[in-house]
Amino acid sequence: MSGRGSQYLAFRLADSNDVTLTKFTTALRLVGPTGQKVTFPRVPQEGQLILHGRDALQIPVDFTIGDWGAYYSTGQLFFNGHLAGRPFAVVTGTAGDRGEIVLHTPHRPQVSSRNTSVTSSWDSGTHQLRINYDWSFHYDITVTMRGNTPLTLHIADRQSLIRTWSPKNWLNGTMHGMLVDNADLVSGVYYQGNTAHLTGSIRAPQRINLWLPAGIIHATWNGQPLTLHKAGIHYQATLPGPAAITLPTLTWVKHEESYEPNPAYNDSYWRTANLKRTCNPQQGPGFFQRIVLDANAYGYRDVQRHLLPPYPRVPEVTVQR
Repeated sequence: MSGRGSQYLAFRLADSNDVTLTKFTTALRLVGPTGQKVTFPRVPQEGQLILHGRDALQIPVDFTIGDWGAYYSTGQLFFNGHLAGRPFAVVTGTAGDRGEIVLHTPHRPQVSSRNTSVTSSWDSGTHQLRINYDWSFHYDITVTMRGNTPLTLHIADRQSLIRTWSPKNWLNGTMHGMLVDNADLVSGVYYQGNTAHLTGSIRAPQRINLWLPAGIIHATWNGQPLTLHKAGIHYQATLPGPAAITLPTLTWVKHEESYEPNPAYNDSYWRTANLKRTCNPQQGPGFFQRIVLDANAYGYRDVQRHLLPPYPRVPEVTVQR
């Protein structure tokens, strides 16, 4: 936002094995969009940061989401780009915790969401908009302001993002990402004309949500066209399940390979490994056994051969109890 480059602040407990639930606040000294120094003596301004034992927090600082400037976010950015022709960010954290983001808003903004945990406050003097919310299953926060493209903050806790994918590829000379939610595996995407061609794997038919780049209005899955249904700024579609397969009847073949344990096995033709030196020092002898055990030294290179140890054989003993 300041033009000096975004940053990440990382917080973790000193001992990586510590499982203590730790609550704390921090302070930030930043530079605003016009070069002025901005200080936040207490972050977050509402509530506290929470470290859940063997975990870490990554707080993005001084960054942009499209044409919106952000001072900080206590949630990690899972996705930050443009979708459906507007700035779009996916912010994630631990379910049940409280999140906070502070945006630079020169004009009075409007904040809307269907989630009742969302609160906001705007300071007309500092032009700072603070939004607080709870991390839970997917929901949107929309921010509008005169002179800016509407901003969508997609809030989702970590657990609910397990089946969310953000493949990327080139579109009109620029790398563009998209979001696919509720799919087992999305391995990639490529754009052609106004169509996003997705590839992936699923175990059964699945109802998915798609957020597509501007100008993309069609999609395929492993080469099969999808029927898209508009749902706000994203689409819904049903992925066809995998083709049915019939497993063949297998006939197992068994073949004994180890004949040596048989007492009647004849090993008299085996070469005795008794060389004490060789022309190639890489072949030995070993430091402890003082015997060359490299098969190449005995002339066996590409053919598997057996070598007898140079030690006296121990006669078999029958133990009776």
